[in-house]
Amino acid sequence: MTLIDLRDIPETGRSYRFRVDPGAWRPVEDEEGIAELAGPLDVQAEIQRIGRRIVLNGRVRGGLLLRCDRCLKAFQADVDTAFRTYLAIPGDSITETDIELDEEDLEVDFVSSGKIEILDLVRDQLLLNQPMKNLCSEDCKGLCDQCGKDLNQGPCECRSDKGNPAFQELMELKPGGGRD
Repeated sequence: MTLIDLRDIPETGRSYRFRVDPGAWRPVEDEEGIAELAGPLDVQAEIQRIGRRIVLNGRVRGGLLLRCDRCLKAFQADVDTAFRTYLAIPGDSITETDIELDEEDLEVDFVSSGKIEILDLVRDQLLLNQPMKNLCSEDCKGLCDQCGKDLNQGPCECRSDKGNPAFQELMELKPGGGRD
C-alpha cells in the first residue's frame, strides 16, 4: 500500500515502511539513466502534521541498474538517500491557484486530493539524486563516435584524427602533413 491519505495523519505523526519490488518499477521513457531496479528498494517515511503543512521525512535504500552515459551499458549502483518534502492540502473553498505564496512556500508541494502516492515521491527523489553523469567507471572510454564500438573492449579500426576537424586543412598545409 503506497497510497497515503494525508488527512488521516494524526498530530503525533505516522511512520511507514515498505519495500518496492523490481516488478513494481516501470521505468518511464524520459527517466534517462535508470534502467530498472537491481533489487528491492527499502523505503522508510515519517509523516508529521505541523499546522496546515505536512512534513515527510524519508529514506530510500537499495540498488539501481543505471545506464552509463559513455558506453550505454547497464551497471549497478547502490542508493542510500534521505529526503524531506513539505506538503500542503488546500482547504475545500481554496484552490491551489487562489493561495498567495510566501518565499518559504516555494518548497511546498500542494496535494489537491489529500492523498499522495509515495512511490511517485520515491521515484522523484531517485531521479533528483542521480549524478549529472552516470559512469560505469571513472576510466570508461565510451563508444567510438564513428563505428560505435565499445572502446572499453579495445580500440576500433577507425581512422583516428587528432585535433579539431575545423583545423584539419591547416594540418594538411604543414610540412609532412600530407599535402604536396
